[in-house]
Amino acid sequence: VRLISSMRANHILMWVSLINMIINIIFNYIFIRWIGIAGIALSTTCVYIFSFLLVTYFLRGKIRK
Repeated sequence: VRLISSMRANHILMWVSLINMIINIIFNYIFIRWIGIAGIALSTTCVYIFSFLLVTYFLRGKIRK
């Protein structure tokens, strides 16, 4: 995140945050219905993994330019 910010690509962080929020809401709903309150922790973990992969993808594309 700091690297993207230092590259002045804060728009990437904005879009990733928006996507993370949407995915978090969806996963919370699905996992709470499936395994109860523990689904919130599973949802958060999935969102962190997705966020890491998405930021890495955009960062690699930005570095190649």
